Amino acid sequence: MAFAKMKEVYHLKKKNFTLTPKADWVCYFGRGEIEKLLTELVGKAFTADVPPKAVVYGDWGSGKTQTLWHFINTVLAEQAQCLYITLNELPANTELLVFYRILMDKIPPGQLRKLLAQARNKYGNFQSLPSPEQETTNVLTVFERFLASATESVLERKAWSWIVGYPVSSPSEIGLPESSKQVTIDEALNILWYVGTLHLEFNNKFFVFCIDEAHRLKQIEVDGFPERTFIQAFRALFLKDFPIGIIFCIGIGAEEDLPHMLIIGEVRERVGRYLGLTKMDKPEIRSLIKGVIRYARDGATWDSSQGKIKWNNTDESITNLVAQLKKKDKDIEEETFPFTSSAVELLVDYFSKPDYAEYQKPRRICDCLDFIASEPEAIKKEYIDKEIVEKSFMKYIVTARPPAEGETLE
Repeated sequence: MAFAKMKEVYHLKKKNFTLTPKADWVCYFGRGEIEKLLTELVGKAFTADVPPKAVVYGDWGSGKTQTLWHFINTVLAEQAQCLYITLNELPANTELLVFYRILMDKIPPGQLRKLLAQARNKYGNFQSLPSPEQETTNVLTVFERFLASATESVLERKAWSWIVGYPVSSPSEIGLPESSKQVTIDEALNILWYVGTLHLEFNNKFFVFCIDEAHRLKQIEVDGFPERTFIQAFRALFLKDFPIGIIFCIGIGAEEDLPHMLIIGEVRERVGRYLGLTKMDKPEIRSLIKGVIRYARDGATWDSSQGKIKWNNTDESITNLVAQLKKKDKDIEEETFPFTSSAVELLVDYFSKPDYAEYQKPRRICDCLDFIASEPEAIKKEYIDKEIVEKSFMKYIVTARPPAEGETLE
């Protein structure tokens, strides 16, 4: 049996109304407050010539990853090289060096080699480099061996393994004593300090690690030695002038549920404000629905000179179809097609109700648009009116969250 495709029926540029954060970062609506706060935070950091540090949190489906990718490609792009990381599951005994390896594995060896070569050319030797407060002898020794080794050689791989935090055998081969088979936390922080400092000096951009799914830091045992290694490092990383930016996106519903290591003592003071993606209000819901509909239908690019979305022209076939429907007295406008204006407003009303507060999230709303637009009656009509929304919305709610025993959804 052949099924009609939503893309063809409604003349969409996308195949549906679902947003994929990395690909669809341009589409960012309904989050005006968090956009304002993050833009201000990043702008103030860059004005002060320091990398941005932030903790963004929100419940499942609230738009954290969409927010992160939008900022990576807009506000941050001008003055930062962003490295996106999805944090995987972490055992309770995970120590800081595991996290450090996750960060460093995102930096290509060739990029560090280029930075070190530029530093050597400018300063003559690594001992003349600007240096952090902690002892750096081992770090500079391995930098020397790494740069002097042939690309793809055994020596280069060993030096690189030590730099990114893996234990190595026979450390004497890279100029280290036998007791230095693996970097210490202070040495790991020194390496990050040099990477950030040299990248800023030679590329005029900050390194910013953008870490998604960071709620998994909660899996590390509280008050044990492993957590204390994180706290030790975060005290340094979140210092304003530490030359590495870091943005955590954390999947939790309230600030008090943040990972313990991020809300304790000095770390909390240095993080400063935590930015929460709260439930959306009615104007934000309307902005999101209209924005997603138009983006799926017409597509868009980002105008970096204006700092805003640049819409593609609406296809002529849509303009003609809307004109035909208007002749039949349908309350449809090109702005909201394939939804009628009243269908959009009904969706806004539904999602604004306190009873549906758990659905006031971008992911849920996009899922609902897909659900309703794929209804057989809508496909047959080739547009979605108020009557279809009235019939389909509760079906979506039941599908998205089946009622508990004895519960009715009305």
